[in-house]
Amino acid sequence: MQVRTTIEISQEVQVEVSLDEVMAEIAALDAPERVPEALRLLSLCMGAVMKVPDAILAEMNTAQKKVITDALRAQLARYEAP
Repeated sequence: MQVRTTIEISQEVQVEVSLDEVMAEIAALDAPERVPEALRLLSLCMGAVMKVPDAILAEMNTAQKKVITDALRAQLARYEAP
């Protein structure tokens, strides 16, 4: 005897998504969704910046810290602009 049935298969996968791909998807959203999604991503980024332990910051050399502080200053200027 033969019986037909359906089975569901679940497979865990790991994918890499670039920041450019994420930003392209956010930019492609309709206007009401675009800003909240961008803010959500910014919140995640700021959360990551704020959660870097002081011990790790202490391990960074002056040049590494300068790259980060210069980038943060440049972005601050962008966000403060009208």
